[in-house]
Amino acid sequence: EYWCVYLLLIALYPIVVVLNVAVMYTIGHNIYGGVVFVLLMLVSFLLMLVPSISVFVRRLHDIGHSGWWVLTAFIPFVGFIPWIYVGLQDSQPGPNQYGPSPKENVE
Repeated sequence: EYWCVYLLLIALYPIVVVLNVAVMYTIGHNIYGGVVFVLLMLVSFLLMLVPSISVFVRRLHDIGHSGWWVLTAFIPFVGFIPWIYVGLQDSQPGPNQYGPSPKENVE
């Protein structure tokens, strides 16, 4: 589930960019078009940020860590490293303090 959400977000992002550029061209090449483009890109980034953070927190719980580790993503230049590390970790076998393992129900 973790990687499927990220693949979906990666696939949707170019579509969002194309739609934002189309809106900018519709408005025109002026300051208003630029402002609308920046605002739409900011809104689309925030809309994609919320699901990615929630999936990351769930993944942290799957491997037995606190969800507060998600704040490491906001460290400039190296914040992506914990995301990669956590994404490559295997879930803890059996239940932990955050609930049962998601692999228990998979056959």
